[in-house]
Amino acid sequence: MSIRMRPLAWFAAALSGVNVLGTAFAAAMGEPWHAALHVGLAAGFGAWAQSLRRKQLAAAAPGVETLEAELSDVQRELLETREDLDFAERMLAEKLEAERIARRNEDA
Repeated sequence: MSIRMRPLAWFAAALSGVNVLGTAFAAAMGEPWHAALHVGLAAGFGAWAQSLRRKQLAAAAPGVETLEAELSDVQRELLETREDLDFAERMLAEKLEAERIARRNEDA
């Protein structure tokens, strides 16, 4: 499932990228406070872009909680099935061992 980014999220990401470039130019010009300002803006716009993206993904998948609950149920059932299989294997191994011991006693 592919979800395309909305234009506002692209805009926020682009502003972040422009400020990263602004950081490089300001640092090259020997202006540390100006560069620090661009670093802060880049981080802020980047966080905004991620927030917009998360909201978009949450809106696109409203049934995630339901799927998580169903997955949890399937995992629980799988664990129970594994426990049942382990029990059956132990019972079969005990029966085979008892038969092997009985044959050995008959041969002796």
